[in-house]
Order: sequence, then C-alpha cells, then structure tokens
Amino acid sequence: MHRMTTQKGFTMIEILVAIFIIMVALMGILTVASMVISGNTYSRDFTTAITLSQEKLEELKNDGYDNVTGGTDSSSIYTTTWSVTDDNPEADMKTVTASTSWSRKGKSHTVTLKTIMGDLGY
Repeated sequence: MHRMTTQKGFTMIEILVAIFIIMVALMGILTVASMVISGNTYSRDFTTAITLSQEKLEELKNDGYDNVTGGTDSSSIYTTTWSVTDDNPEADMKTVTASTSWSRKGKSHTVTLKTIMGDLGY
C-alpha cells in the first residue's frame, strides 16, 4: 500500500525569498530616512544663516545711518560678513549687504541679504 502524505508549511526557498524582499524594503526605508535627516539638517542651517544675516541688518539699521560700517562676526559654524556701499543706488543712500556662510560635509554654503538705508537728516 502506498501512503500519501501532505506536508504543510513553507519551503526553505520561500523563506529566503521572503527575507530578501524584507531586506530590500528595509534598505529603501533606511535610504529615505537618511535623505530626510540630511534635508532637515540643511534646512536648519539655512534658516539659522538667514536669521543671522537678518539680525545683522536690523542691528546696523538701529545703529543709524552715519554709524554703519562693514565687518565680520563668527559664531559656531557660521561666519557673517557685512559691507556698506555709500551713495548707492542714489546720493545719501547706502546699500548694506550681509552674507552668512557655513560649511557642512565639505560643501560651502552662503546666504546673502541686502537692504538700502537712507539719510533721513534727523
């Protein structure tokens, strides 16, 4: 007499294929997570640089028209430089440019903001 047996369960190949599919999916998730973290870091640095440049322009405006001069300031990874161009775009006006630069992963980045100040003659 010949007996038929049925086996239930997974074969070794099915298990290996399933593990391979799970590994590929996990690698994709890790890659995306890494890109998101890198993008968030750049966004944070960019926002900080804009804030530093804006604060410098506001500080220079508060110093008054006659007291505005160029300079440099460094804090942590950021360097802010500002320059003043007299009689630009017109007489009794100054163009003030503030640039904040930083480096991350060997790449240099810069944010530049400009404003125009006028001599109100007070």
